[in-house]
Amino acid sequence: MHRAFEYPRFEYRRPPEMGAPDAGRHPHPLIIVGAGGHARETAYAFLLSAPADRFIGFLDDRATGSTPEGWPILGSIDSARSHLSARFLVAINDPRTRRTV
Repeated sequence: MHRAFEYPRFEYRRPPEMGAPDAGRHPHPLIIVGAGGHARETAYAFLLSAPADRFIGFLDDRATGSTPEGWPILGSIDSARSHLSARFLVAINDPRTRRTV
């Protein structure tokens, strides 16, 4: 029987050889546009090199609430204007959808 991979719920276990996350390397908080599998993998990779408080959440027109990992979905893509201090990363896998963002 195959078991699906499960993300830790706000637990980021970095390999000891990576050292502590460098807050200076990521001075601005991050919001990821999209909340599908590609976006969640991107968040997980980001959190391996940044402190957890640097990741705010996702913006997505089709999803609400939170991801299966417990990460917040902040609202639709149009609500990006209310997060002007954050950096945005578009992590939408479908090229046609990505072009419209």
